Amino acid sequence: MSKNKSKRNRGIVPRQHSFRTPKYYLVIVCEGEKTEPNYFQPYREHLKATANIKIEIQGTGYNTLSLVELAIRIKKEAACDSIWCVFDKDSFGSDFDNAIDKAKKRGIEIAYSNESFEIWYILHYQYHVSQNTRDQYLGILDRRLSEKYDKTNETMYQILQDKQSIAIQNAKKLEKFHDDAQHFSPSERNPSTHVYRLIEVLNTLIYNAKSENTDTKSTL
Repeated sequence: MSKNKSKRNRGIVPRQHSFRTPKYYLVIVCEGEKTEPNYFQPYREHLKATANIKIEIQGTGYNTLSLVELAIRIKKEAACDSIWCVFDKDSFGSDFDNAIDKAKKRGIEIAYSNESFEIWYILHYQYHVSQNTRDQYLGILDRRLSEKYDKTNETMYQILQDKQSIAIQNAKKLEKFHDDAQHFSPSERNPSTHVYRLIEVLNTLIYNAKSENTDTKSTL
């Protein structure tokens, strides 16, 4: 959830790892430096003890196109199995659609939100099809949560976890709404979020890790 700024000159390079090469290596690069990484961090912690799966999360502060360019570079240099970009539309307009199109052509997965990442949070509580500003989303969350919403909150995953299946269902319903309305470009699909697609991948990794661990124990 960055401001419209580019950090092309600073550059983030893939980190060097001392662990054994995992069977599956997934990288998540986020436009926001706090909100999105904090939300996904529990998945990384959950799978940290799993030798066969590695998740790396980077919060960058990059704008949309710069984030996709970073992901393309990481994919080339880090030999990851899958890399996801997480960003919002905000007011980037054509850059939003161009970034998504460029990512698709280069094999980069996109978990975008239109208008902001907070629409994913709201869908945990309600199906929401009205176009709202970021500030209006924050107001909705203030009313839904037991305390004022803080985008740097490190426990949002835990707060929302028991409602995650509802959010996934609502996100898919919202996607069908835009399909039926023939809203073809991502910028037209307001509100919408593809965060659920990344969540389904992460949940599958956890399920597979648990299953593999159970199978291993049964053979001991």
